[in-house]
Amino acid sequence: MLEGRCPKCGIRYYGWALLNPEHQTCPDCGIGLYIKDSNGTISEGYSPSVIDKNLFEEIINIVDDEKKDKNRDMKDD
Repeated sequence: MLEGRCPKCGIRYYGWALLNPEHQTCPDCGIGLYIKDSNGTISEGYSPSVIDKNLFEEIINIVDDEKKDKNRDMKDD
């Protein structure tokens, strides 16, 4: 039997549904569960809310640059 545990809030889930990505995320925290099988093997579950920090900063910079360009264009008119 699989056991999934949220590393943030500690809630636990049990069952074979944890094999599917849609059941590998804590519904309260949005973090990927730590999933343990009967052999004690632990893996980290899928979490769509986890994004690479560098990628996130890059996206923010692109959006900021686009806003600056738009404001500059509006001032030129």
